Amino acid sequence: MSCNRGESEKRALEQVRQRLCGDADGRKKIDDLDRMFGFTMEDTDRFAELLFSVKPNKEPSVFPDFISSKGFIEHFRVTASLGRKKRSEYLKREAAFNKRVRGLTEGLGRRVPAPMALPQAETAAHFQPMAEYRDLESSFKSSWCKHMDSRNKYLERNETALQAFLVEMPQPGLEMFENIKVGNIKGRKFGDLYRPEHLTNYRLSRDKNLLKWIFENADGLDYVLYLGADGIVEVINVSMIPTMIELLRWDYCIAGALTVEACSIAVF
Repeated sequence: MSCNRGESEKRALEQVRQRLCGDADGRKKIDDLDRMFGFTMEDTDRFAELLFSVKPNKEPSVFPDFISSKGFIEHFRVTASLGRKKRSEYLKREAAFNKRVRGLTEGLGRRVPAPMALPQAETAAHFQPMAEYRDLESSFKSSWCKHMDSRNKYLERNETALQAFLVEMPQPGLEMFENIKVGNIKGRKFGDLYRPEHLTNYRLSRDKNLLKWIFENADGLDYVLYLGADGIVEVINVSMIPTMIELLRWDYCIAGALTVEACSIAVF
């Protein structure tokens, strides 16, 4: 583990602490209970003791990243960025887009405007998703299993109280749409009863698929902390994931937001 990586982990943990505590007045108490999923007040106080007591591991290349007498927190990053093969496909499309733009630009010098001719616009556009859910799922599971293996080896030699993973996704790009499925609503309005939730950034607390997978592969882990690209923080009590899933009545469609490159040129 490099020194830079250690600094990024410290920043991630500090961001979690600041987000959960509200005003930075030195108190080591969690104020934002909306970010706590499956916690009683006693659970919250117990977690806070872990969150504010852990210190960076004196051996930065050794599991876990943060440790205290209360337990440990291990940090890792996941990504929803496109895989190498998919990225090459989009690069081909981008090359075709650039070729089209060059053609429009070079054509300007060869055109002779007719008298009184009105200008027309020619446009080239290139759409590209910023991220894909399948890539996030793959990255999440791969990183999780790797760090779980390290945790198991650590527990063979050490006793610990509380165990937590801090999962950070620093890149934006995934949006979530609540997929409400009810019959006989075509063309009808139902006030604010039918208002699907739209999240412009990914939230682990809404992802039934990964929540279920985490619960099945937690193997004694107590908490999962999620730090999103928009600074959102979620703390999930692993033992309460089945109840969280019950509360999520509808599934969410998770898709990559599109970036658009466009070039519009006036020609005669």
